[in-house]
Amino acid sequence: RLARVPQMIKDIAKVLTGAEDLPVFLRKDFVRLLNIINRKMLRSDDFLLRKQALNRIEMLIRMMGSNLNTYVPKLMVLLLHAVGKESLQMEGLSVLHFFIKQLAKVSPSSIKHIISQVFASLLPFLERDKENPSIHLDKVVKILEELVFKNRVILKQHISEFPPLPSIPALVQVNQEIEDARGTMALKDQLRDVVDGLNHENLNVRYMVACELRKLLNLRWKDITDLITAEVGSDLDVLSSLITSLLRGCAEESRTAVGQQLKLVCADCLGALGAVDPAKVKGFSCQRFKIQCSDDDLIFELIHKHLARAFRSAPDTGIQDSAALAIQELLSLLVVRRHWMRMLQLRSGLPMVVTR
Repeated sequence: RLARVPQMIKDIAKVLTGAEDLPVFLRKDFVRLLNIINRKMLRSDDFLLRKQALNRIEMLIRMMGSNLNTYVPKLMVLLLHAVGKESLQMEGLSVLHFFIKQLAKVSPSSIKHIISQVFASLLPFLERDKENPSIHLDKVVKILEELVFKNRVILKQHISEFPPLPSIPALVQVNQEIEDARGTMALKDQLRDVVDGLNHENLNVRYMVACELRKLLNLRWKDITDLITAEVGSDLDVLSSLITSLLRGCAEESRTAVGQQLKLVCADCLGALGAVDPAKVKGFSCQRFKIQCSDDDLIFELIHKHLARAFRSAPDTGIQDSAALAIQELLSLLVVRRHWMRMLQLRSGLPMVVTR
């Protein structure tokens, strides 16, 4: 019966709109449908309902066509939630793989927004499977191969966010591709990439990069010591950025287990660096938004630097929906404010001022 649903919706769309364009017809209700599936099925205690939820999400992904890239953050939260549930991992991985293939087909450029996030979510499977391979290993490897072999350009651009994967036979080719993309790098360049990874908006990616930094510090301690004692300005710049990023990691909000682990790993890394001479390290800049600013600038600051980041990297639908609501309210406030400004200008006879 589920297979007949797309055609039924097409028929309804044709009656109501005169066209059979499913993506356009579903666009207004897509998020609402996902929320209903999530709330009433995916979060249910009934395993069959949870499994049906994933089937319906896959069907919606298929029907959205070229508009799929608009809903990437919402879909990623739901799919990674399923992948994280032991009872749903096989089905969740299958739908995640399908989603990646569909997204690459309709919007290849959107893959760059999820590739490191998917890596971070799959790494625990590989870490567990080094000694005790599970039934999920084949599917995980297929997803990684899909991301790595078919997105070489994106992989090279975002290589700082990818750690070496476990050395197991199933990942030989994937690891080789990652190493080829990374190339030969000096320690300073490796640390610069680590800084970029530690500033990634996704919590799991930051944690993954921090764990790799800890391994790097232990593996190349002598070289790190030489870097710390160096007098070269560029080396000290990298060191300053690294320490700043680690301090931010220590101050990470630990609402989740991963957030708490990130704080501990960053603290370990700072301990491994030791007592760096403060005279050699640049002062840590604390960017504060100026108090005296226009309402428009304040709204832009809140959305661009805080809420949009929270929306894209939300670990669950509750946080994501809260961020989306906050963005919506701020934009509504902006529209109302501009409307009243225009009304006042018209009534007072002042020239119209176009604001950003």
